[in-house]
Amino acid sequence: MRSEETLQKSLFQYVGTGFGLFDCKMKTFNSNNINKKCMRKVNLVFLFAIILSAIFIIGCDKSTIVDPKSTDDDYLKQQSLNAEELAGFIASEDISIDDGAERDMSYDDFGMMKTTYPITPLKWGRKVDKVTKTQIVNRINDSISVVTIIKDIEGKFIIKAVKDSGDVVDTIKVVKPFTSKIIRKVRFLRVNNDRDVRKNWRPIEITLVEGKTSVKDFSIGTLEVMSSVDTATITDPLTYWARLAPGRGGVATLRPGDSILVRLTVTSTNAKPEFAMLRHGIDNGMSRHRARFRMELVSETGSDGNYTRMYEKKIVARLPLGLALGHYNAIVDVMSYDSINDDVAPFMNAFWGMPYLVKRF
Repeated sequence: MRSEETLQKSLFQYVGTGFGLFDCKMKTFNSNNINKKCMRKVNLVFLFAIILSAIFIIGCDKSTIVDPKSTDDDYLKQQSLNAEELAGFIASEDISIDDGAERDMSYDDFGMMKTTYPITPLKWGRKVDKVTKTQIVNRINDSISVVTIIKDIEGKFIIKAVKDSGDVVDTIKVVKPFTSKIIRKVRFLRVNNDRDVRKNWRPIEITLVEGKTSVKDFSIGTLEVMSSVDTATITDPLTYWARLAPGRGGVATLRPGDSILVRLTVTSTNAKPEFAMLRHGIDNGMSRHRARFRMELVSETGSDGNYTRMYEKKIVARLPLGLALGHYNAIVDVMSYDSINDDVAPFMNAFWGMPYLVKRF
């Protein structure tokens, strides 16, 4: 990489040529008759050079740059969050589950869904206030390391609802503080034994993401993700590995407009069906897009505190304008019935998320 001084000089020359600065050099000046047009060009070139230099400096300060003297474990922790193959999936977890405020039961920030309700009888949303990240490195052998990424979430579950108290009907806002834990694993392969740790490891596989509150009266049993060419069945999100490469066993790659069917099985002690939502979202650094859709309850069996329910929903791959590639998680997000319909019951939640890519070309 060229030095910062060399790059700034090159930028100045490039921008200066574009603005005709060097044409000004060919002109003859004297102290009493300065070419004002050329001086304006000089000032404009300096302004652009400063802006471009600042962009370069900021880019070089990104957390993806690692001290070559750092340890393997330090590098693995950093790369588990920031490696090009992983960063989009890790960021998608947070944006997908964070509604920001109470929202309609189903909503779509991608701008592709039209509401089917003449009024909004209920709004709710999860607002994430704090995320604390911890990474644990497990050396399986000399060639393989696994990094477990743990996120401790603090936030508020917000409900806007109509409360009928006999003769009085009020619109109320209920806020339920919550904490939850999110876990995902990344597998790295050693590709070198260089003293520079940046040359030694490459991420090769990623698990699903799992999140849950400490208290809940249900559990997710299985998740099925069905595309036109393959079906994935997951019973444990943290032992199901997807390769960070195309082909069978790899992270699914979709085109905009492709659809996948997501089917979810839940076991519960509650006689009232859960709210099962299908979410996805993307944060491209300049804007955030997220969507949430209610899954359909397609079957229910059992009785007396032992119920098995199946939910399903299709999801359509989307990609915001201007992006050629997007990293997503198809997240099944399950909440107890009383989480939304009772103003004093605790927020009970569990979710699993399957990584996938959307590629325009």
